[in-house]
Amino acid sequence: MRLFLLALLVLPVTLIAGQLPDGITLSITLKNADDHRLVIAPNESVTMVLTFSNHSKAPIRLRIHDYDPYHKNLPYPIECAVRITDSAGQLHPLAKENGEWWSQFTCWSTLFTDDDEHNYRNLKPAEVLIYEVALKEVLTVPAGGEPKGWPYDHKKGFKPGSYRFQFRFDSVQSEMFDLRVDEKNKKSVKSLQQTPVGADR
Repeated sequence: MRLFLLALLVLPVTLIAGQLPDGITLSITLKNADDHRLVIAPNESVTMVLTFSNHSKAPIRLRIHDYDPYHKNLPYPIECAVRITDSAGQLHPLAKENGEWWSQFTCWSTLFTDDDEHNYRNLKPAEVLIYEVALKEVLTVPAGGEPKGWPYDHKKGFKPGSYRFQFRFDSVQSEMFDLRVDEKNKKSVKSLQQTPVGADR
């Protein structure tokens, strides 16, 4: 019996949809941000940095669903979504229709297969996995059908203006970020590390 229990302790833990496994923390930060703020030109990129850390003493099996046998490599994990408002705090009607959190995969969720081995990473004790996601990919509307007032255009880039947004991976939500898109801006402000989001569950 003792040998059996010992074997159980070293088996990887599988991610349950909607939450992170015990022992995993997740930090969601905005790359090149200065105190949660970023100023960019319309054609510049905005990158979200997801840092997964294994704080347990056992290997953990983590699901990051970014592959499907039919669609192959996905532009970002289907666990990701964004909630973005204009400077007045107003959500776009398209976001409201999808429960405030937008992801193009809300339109395609029934087409994905969840059991492919490509979607799992094994993190050793104390191992850190850094995963970057382009915000423009999450804001892309399928078939380039961005409605009027949508903050991102797949041909022209981010639309000039001021926005506030949060980023989400499953149930873990980021801090609130401020994004200003300025046609006169040449480059974004310097990088600044942010406080990690999330805790052991």
